[in-house]
Amino acid sequence: MSKLKRNLIISGVSFVILLILLGLSAFITAPLKSVMTVEAGTPDLKQTDFYKNPEIYEFLLSHHIPLINCKMVTPLKDIPLDKPGEYPVQFLVNGNINTTLLTVEDTESPVIIAKEVVIAAGDSCKKEDFIEKVEDATKSKVKESGLSEYKGEAGIYKITLTATDIAGNVSEEVTHLYVLDVREKLTVELGTTSLPADRFIKSDKTGIKLTYGKKFNINKALQKSGKYTVPIRALVKKNEKEIKLTLVVKDTKAPVIKGARDLTIYIGSPFSYREGVSVTDNQPGGTALLVDASKVNPRKEGVYKVTYRSEDKAGNKTSKSVKVTVKKSSKSHAKEVAKYVKETLAEITNKNMTELEKLDKIFEFCHTKISYTGYSDKSDAIEAAYNGFRTHTGDCFTYFAVSEALITGAGFENIMVTRDGKGSDHFWNLIKYKDKWYHFDACPLAGAGSFKAFMLGDLELAKFDEEYGKVNSANKDYYNFEKSAYPKRAEHGVKED
Repeated sequence: MSKLKRNLIISGVSFVILLILLGLSAFITAPLKSVMTVEAGTPDLKQTDFYKNPEIYEFLLSHHIPLINCKMVTPLKDIPLDKPGEYPVQFLVNGNINTTLLTVEDTESPVIIAKEVVIAAGDSCKKEDFIEKVEDATKSKVKESGLSEYKGEAGIYKITLTATDIAGNVSEEVTHLYVLDVREKLTVELGTTSLPADRFIKSDKTGIKLTYGKKFNINKALQKSGKYTVPIRALVKKNEKEIKLTLVVKDTKAPVIKGARDLTIYIGSPFSYREGVSVTDNQPGGTALLVDASKVNPRKEGVYKVTYRSEDKAGNKTSKSVKVTVKKSSKSHAKEVAKYVKETLAEITNKNMTELEKLDKIFEFCHTKISYTGYSDKSDAIEAAYNGFRTHTGDCFTYFAVSEALITGAGFENIMVTRDGKGSDHFWNLIKYKDKWYHFDACPLAGAGSFKAFMLGDLELAKFDEEYGKVNSANKDYYNFEKSAYPKRAEHGVKED
């Protein structure tokens, strides 16, 4: 290497070292910025932020080179970073006081996080209800416009929020007030099966769908008369409003007496005014059926009036009168029916059969030996049974009556069941077998396939009823009956002995 080139390199290195030394000297003697500007709300302001070259300080500090001793005299907590202005910040540098003039400025506009508000017509609200929060480093004042348009009427109102901070920065946000036209008090009839929360809306001017409060059970409330405070929820863009309204559940409907019809009874023959008669009400429990047969003389021929009465818990009353014709027993065919029963049971059963086998034979006899013609005299079960045994024709009442006669003759307790809720009647038997009640219907059913209504429980009957209704809508609710009017039935059919 030439001498000239070597001298140039040495000179360059020396120059660089000189610059470094001059820089260190300048940093050591005057390390701080004379002026400094930060945005209002600047977080985590540190002492090193005030240095001209914080990297040199960090280098010296990390290598334990004690060329500078700098300590902040003005506490950071005393500097109001949320208030624009100029603030002198003092440091003790190598025994001397140095000052940096810190300028806090606010150049950013406030951020308004607004929310939608839902109220009922007539209710009031205020500006603060529309403000979720205002984000800004300095204090802001918020003004509202549009709320004065609301005069208590339902509808949607545009609300403008304007925020101005102490530096004069302005921002604006638009939200809405939804005013619901709701019924403060809604009255419905006991037994109403469905009541959507939207029923509380008089007229829909907002398009908001209502729901019930999470802990309120509307279906339970509809089952009992009374006055309820109902929490109604309205949800708009994740903002929820709950309105307290009143629901009144009233029972104004009288009980309904079903199955009451004109009767013919025979002197000396057993009968029951209640057989096949039931009462239903929209409020279960406590609804009794009273029978006034005080004017009937069952030992004297004539036509009498029997009145059925019922009153529910709410005091609603109903009554229904029927005509009862009393005839002399000599005109009754009770003896003939008893003879038919004795002869038939002797023919189709024997002493070696189980009880279930005997009932099966009775079912088979009634089901196959009687032809369905669609007509019978339904005024008296004995006469219907007599005609069924004699002519082997009739309708569902005939099948019931013949079955009843044979079942009773075989030593089983049974009662009549009457269809509920269709335009025509249907009758079948309930049989008490081993302390449980089962359905027994020997009447053939068109389109029922291999279905056999022999000693069935409620579940099997209901399942068939549903499937039978799907085949033809006219078959729907074929076995519908007022369950509370009869003894509790078994859920499943009887098992083989």
